[in-house]
Amino acid sequence: MGQRKSNKPLQAEKVLRVLEYLRQNTDEKHSVTQAKLREEFPDCFARSSRTATNEMINGFAHALNFDQNGELLPEDEWQIVFDEFRKTYRWDYDESDEDQEDAPANGRMSVHHLHYQPVFSDDEIDRLIEGVLFSKTLNEKTAKRIVEKIERHLANRFYRQKYKDVHKVCEPTLLDRLRMDENISAIRQAIGDNRQIEFCFNGYNRRKELAQAGEPYTASPYYIVASGGRYYLIGSPDHKNTMYVWRIDLMTNVRLTEKARVPKRKVENLPAEWTDDFQLSHLNMSYDKPETIRLRIREDNGGEPPYTFLHDWFGDTFRCVGKDEVLVECSPFGMINWAMQYSGRVEVLAPEKVREAVKEKIRRMSKKYGI
Repeated sequence: MGQRKSNKPLQAEKVLRVLEYLRQNTDEKHSVTQAKLREEFPDCFARSSRTATNEMINGFAHALNFDQNGELLPEDEWQIVFDEFRKTYRWDYDESDEDQEDAPANGRMSVHHLHYQPVFSDDEIDRLIEGVLFSKTLNEKTAKRIVEKIERHLANRFYRQKYKDVHKVCEPTLLDRLRMDENISAIRQAIGDNRQIEFCFNGYNRRKELAQAGEPYTASPYYIVASGGRYYLIGSPDHKNTMYVWRIDLMTNVRLTEKARVPKRKVENLPAEWTDDFQLSHLNMSYDKPETIRLRIREDNGGEPPYTFLHDWFGDTFRCVGKDEVLVECSPFGMINWAMQYSGRVEVLAPEKVREAVKEKIRRMSKKYGI
């Protein structure tokens, strides 16, 4: 095996070592002095070489805090921060004396209260890790490896590992990753090109194979949505001008057409812009038009009505309007099936058509089970 001709670090190595040290060991609450850097990296800096240290830090600041055109990045995108840099480039900077060293020659900025500003805050890292742990398509081994990478490459040594002993439950899916990725790519292109798509929609048969359900669709695609471990297409079938939802993993033979999409404003019930509260009024990705539905919340054993499950599904959007009665905005189809799921806790009071639909489901279930 070949060996290096010299153990003396190259300039690029010096830069990478120092920058990684700053990333791992500093933040707004934990700064470092130039003297400490020279102590940590004696092979990179002569102990008395303040100028060399200052040149490197100034170089970091100009390389990482400005874009390729020399324009200063927004302050929350700065990566190398110290007092004089803030003083120079922030009009509202509040001067303060920090760990002082002699100002360098040649007009370079002096470096005090030096620290790395992380790309991701601790709270954002927490949310990334939660996203991995809550994923329905990752097993624990894969999730653990991804979490370790997030902590190693995005967090510093001050990050508190909140999820170290948290285990996850894998929820197996039958996703064909390659086909789904190809479908998403084609749909994205159609959305970008403002074109319609053609596809077959399928379901699984008893042999665990996809089987086509009905005739192929021609549709205008508008939004790709990730929910519950699956991807959905929100669009409108040609000539219907009403919102539909399709599972993308059940779509095959997706191809673009030359026909332009129907404008959003002409599609009934379609959001003009996407908002993340869609699921609150379209339970389980139901797609009929939401209505105001009145519910009675009760406990089977006659105790105090529990509202936790209601909050889990509707957040704080439900309105209390009477003793144990609430109003929610929800699609009727989604509500009918949800009310059956929580039949021991929920009674649909209005509208009458939704109440009757629930009653009809109960009658059919009673007949099925011979009650």
